[in-house]
Amino acid sequence: MGSKKRCLFCGSTGMTREHVIPKWLRQELRTQGFVYERRGTGKAHKWDALAVVLPRVCHGCNHELLGNMEGRTKPILGPLLHGGARARPVLIDPGQQATLATWAVKTSLLLTIRSFEGEPAGWVPQDNLRWVHDHRGLDQPPPGAHVWMFGIDAENELAAWSQAGCLRTGDGQPAAHVGTFTVGYVGFQVFCRKVSQPEFSADHEAWLAPGGLFRDRVLDIWPATTTVRWPPSSIFGRDSLELVASRLGANLKR
Repeated sequence: MGSKKRCLFCGSTGMTREHVIPKWLRQELRTQGFVYERRGTGKAHKWDALAVVLPRVCHGCNHELLGNMEGRTKPILGPLLHGGARARPVLIDPGQQATLATWAVKTSLLLTIRSFEGEPAGWVPQDNLRWVHDHRGLDQPPPGAHVWMFGIDAENELAAWSQAGCLRTGDGQPAAHVGTFTVGYVGFQVFCRKVSQPEFSADHEAWLAPGGLFRDRVLDIWPATTTVRWPPSSIFGRDSLELVASRLGANLKR
């Protein structure tokens, strides 16, 4: 007999179908039926893009861990989804940034598992999901994680976009997950390593910081140190998403 699938968060059995992009977000964007979604550099396909499900989350984690996380995230993320550079300015304090960053790490890892698992760029540090479970309610990403936000000109464009990347060591071993995804006018970029290997040198930490054309367009939200203003002073067009995804030089899914 084959082994039963186990929950990505707690390791138990009894799977349900977790919506990777939650139902509330679909309703917030007023998306009805199918939309066109692009995954990485591939051709845009007709998907029920905001209803992607992953049948590898148990009932308890789906309804308690993730349900509570969505409840805390919705009041912060919801108002940001509808406008790009012309949106009314919003200030996001460090506590709110921590909530958004935790949600983004969870979402990026689940999107990658759902869409790119088994491919070279589809590696994820799954112990990060266990860390989120074991520290539920903390609203803090796993050790070593970095999260950024950016604005996207989504006027008459795709409602959802995702790309997975993997940074590797000199001998080819996976070192870090880099995920980039958008919902509405908001984009997130996530960098995370194994919880057992969270530390980076000062040089690497400096390398992670947005520079050049990204400096005023990509906002650091984790680690959170100060209140940030949304939207950024400049936003990206859809044709720039691959450029954003490749910012850290990850081996991207193509």
